[in-house]
Amino acid sequence: MSSQVRSWLESNDPSKSVSWSKGIPENLSSPPWRVPETLMRSKDINTLLEYSMQVQSSTIQTQMKSADDLQLLELNYFILSNASLTVAGLLSRYLKSIGISSKPVCGIFKPVVDFAGLKGAPSVFLKVDNFVIDNTYLHQTEKATQKKNVKDFYSIIPKLRTGKAYLEESPSQTKLEMVGKKELGDNPEDSGEYLEKCCETEFNMLKHLANVCNNDDVNVGTVVYDRIMREFIKEKFEVEVGDVAEEVTKKCWGCGEAVEKLSACSGCQFARYCGKECITKEWGDMHKVMHRINKKYKEKKEARDLSIAKLKI
Repeated sequence: MSSQVRSWLESNDPSKSVSWSKGIPENLSSPPWRVPETLMRSKDINTLLEYSMQVQSSTIQTQMKSADDLQLLELNYFILSNASLTVAGLLSRYLKSIGISSKPVCGIFKPVVDFAGLKGAPSVFLKVDNFVIDNTYLHQTEKATQKKNVKDFYSIIPKLRTGKAYLEESPSQTKLEMVGKKELGDNPEDSGEYLEKCCETEFNMLKHLANVCNNDDVNVGTVVYDRIMREFIKEKFEVEVGDVAEEVTKKCWGCGEAVEKLSACSGCQFARYCGKECITKEWGDMHKVMHRINKKYKEKKEARDLSIAKLKI
């Protein structure tokens, strides 16, 4: 954890620092916003979904006392935005902690609207029982206030997020016209192939979540969101959800076994392996792409550090 983020978390209670946004409107009572009330334990599920969305769309007004505080600047606009893979993975983890089964699914989001040339986009949503849940907040613009952004989100997005907009179809294998690198950018974390790989197994998802949280200096929103959600679950359900980054460093990233003697990856120094066979297996399966993602994280951090350095001059 970066010194700046660690220092802020140690000296602040994130949940008490939040400027809370409006929650999911009551009229959005069905999937993909909430599960039906007829579903067993729907109250507990919807409580988590409502709180999760509210956390993502809220802000933390951190004081900019120095140039280094720019690492926390995005929290002034939202806590977490456009993070369908990470939100679905963490929510599945939270639901499991209170005894509710769910599964992150990589599919295609293609709104059913009368708009020529609309393409499908790779997306991750949550399946609870047989219901599709999309709990991802999308920030609109830094030019508007938090209140205006959230109001616009709940005014515009429900028209796009309908049940028929979510297709359980492989983004990498589909014959549908899909958005490309021009729209998605060149970050491998957003590629259909990576999303699919993360959703293949629970352990693959854990490795993704751990890698995101381990790179907290560029993913501060995820770390803060996770901290607030885990504190809420502890208070509401009397269940402690462990730190995902700590959990996976106790297991081999190749075979998933908890082995006493593990070696760190020579590249990222984070992933752990019990032997060369597991290193080779996981490198070709997922870890090579994760290194490319970490390279993007590094580029983002270096660009921000350069901006901070200029401010200090």
